[in-house]
Amino acid sequence: MGEILRLRVVTPDGPSLDEEVTAVTACSEQRGEFCVLPEHRPILAALGAGRLVATRPDGGSDEFVTDSGFFEGGPSHVNVITQRCVRVSDIDLSEVTEEIEEIEKELSGLEFGDAARGELDVNLGWARARRDAVDGGKAGEDIT
Repeated sequence: MGEILRLRVVTPDGPSLDEEVTAVTACSEQRGEFCVLPEHRPILAALGAGRLVATRPDGGSDEFVTDSGFFEGGPSHVNVITQRCVRVSDIDLSEVTEEIEEIEKELSGLEFGDAARGELDVNLGWARARRDAVDGGKAGEDIT
């Protein structure tokens, strides 16, 4: 029985992560955060924008933010296919806050049924997930 999972994260730009880990925590689209450990039964989940935490064999962890996608895992592996993945330590909170303000301003000028809202809503969710990963959700009380 293994004590290690092979974590692979792939985006449209190619592989972004391939590591051995002891646990993976991700954010499902419908049920919130969940954790997978070695020897987990097969799992398939739709991901929403949110944190991905990879626990290393040394006990430390690496935190990322993933966009929507899919999580597939089993007893010895986890595969994440997502639109975007970024390490939390690489996120600039002031840039993300400014991005959120710009998107919200654009959205406020659109009618409810406007076709442009779809992409803006997706981008707003991605920006808020990055902001919340950096500031612990303190500014994220207004999630729509």
